[in-house]
Amino acid sequence: MRGIIVIESLLEGNLFHSIWKAFSKHSDCIPFLLTAKNHVLHQHLIETINLYKPDFIVVPNGQFLDSKMLKAYSNIVRVNWQIDDPYFIQQQRSQQVVPHYNLVYTTHLASTFTYNQMNVQAKYLMFGVDPEVYKPIPNTPKTMDVSFVGTPYTQRENLLRQAKLNPQLTKYNFQIMGGYGTKSPTWTDKHRLDPIEINKIINQTKINLSFTDQPHGITAMKCRLFELTAAGGLVVTQFCQELSKFFDIGREIVVFHTAQDLVDRIVYYTQRPEEVQAIALAGYRRTITHHTYDKRVQIMLSDIEAVLHNIRR
Repeated sequence: MRGIIVIESLLEGNLFHSIWKAFSKHSDCIPFLLTAKNHVLHQHLIETINLYKPDFIVVPNGQFLDSKMLKAYSNIVRVNWQIDDPYFIQQQRSQQVVPHYNLVYTTHLASTFTYNQMNVQAKYLMFGVDPEVYKPIPNTPKTMDVSFVGTPYTQRENLLRQAKLNPQLTKYNFQIMGGYGTKSPTWTDKHRLDPIEINKIINQTKINLSFTDQPHGITAMKCRLFELTAAGGLVVTQFCQELSKFFDIGREIVVFHTAQDLVDRIVYYTQRPEEVQAIALAGYRRTITHHTYDKRVQIMLSDIEAVLHNIRR
């Protein structure tokens, strides 16, 4: 099958680049670089479709495309992978455009019910990881006891501040990084980190933290969890309901619920390196076997092939 994958970046290790790379392994596809979301983009995309004559087009966060354009290409499979739900599906434009896709996937489980109310049969399809980017680096010294790389949302910032100031953790090398542009004093490093740097940090850390909190009180899994485990790190993550769909909690990842719970987990696992190694290895094996973008793309291509058969028979 021939396809076009609309992406926002060609940077190695970027989420969009990894999605395109996985598709290119299993189909004859080309990337369409998203430079602007306006009429110029639409015209350029129309020209690319007419020239390449694809069987399918995959658009992450595809609510910006024009519904008339989507309807005009009823002979190709139009796929929308909503990777920023539930925020986009709440927008009026999204609700107008999404029904014109043949296949809709969302990384937010609760959003599938919202789609169903719109008579759109969405499938829950979580992020994955590119194991050529996030991977163990042999013989890397563990120079950090605890680290977190990510954005300073209010809830996680409060949890991290409470944990870091806890007297039980004052002796640990506890680094909080990646809050680009933040003024939060809790973040020890505020510059933007690329995927190669993040992978190195994971490999240098004994306990890698992950959070499931999002703005407006929403909880959801994000791709960082798969990146941490693919790099061979022990993950201590904030709990959310979806976690058990992807990992065996306690055997492949560790969860916490409160700031004190987080402190207790850190103290416990820093004193038990053999348990850390066993859980990290189990999490790594689970991710590499089941949660790569190759695996996600194979699911999508199977669905695309079935829809293509129906619309062209």
